[in-house]
Amino acid sequence: MTQKQIEKAKDELNFKYYGDEVRIPANEKQPWTKKDKVLMEELSCRDMINSMLIYGSNTDEGSWAFNKYLASYYEGNVWHKALLTKERVLELVAEQNADFAKATVHHNVYEDSEGCTYNSCDWGD
Repeated sequence: MTQKQIEKAKDELNFKYYGDEVRIPANEKQPWTKKDKVLMEELSCRDMINSMLIYGSNTDEGSWAFNKYLASYYEGNVWHKALLTKERVLELVAEQNADFAKATVHHNVYEDSEGCTYNSCDWGD
């Protein structure tokens, strides 16, 4: 999935559950379904994989970056319970790698006030 596709899917899910925040009282908002929670977690995982790819991190299973950034999606952590399996995370990595092969990364497109530089990605969509 390209970044635009990920953002569109996230927006649709957020609208489904949070919709018109002003007019829907908190007690009338529907709870997230397990299926939609898993989908949102997959989209978040894809975001992380994209970031890793754009900045040149190794997405191979067992790499330092994989264990640091992707393991929490299937192992969980103190802040949230894991919703994905390791196998699913590996599938997402493979899918994002395939889509990323068609993308173009632009390095050092922005520098912040502390001197950190940022990359951007053109997905061709």
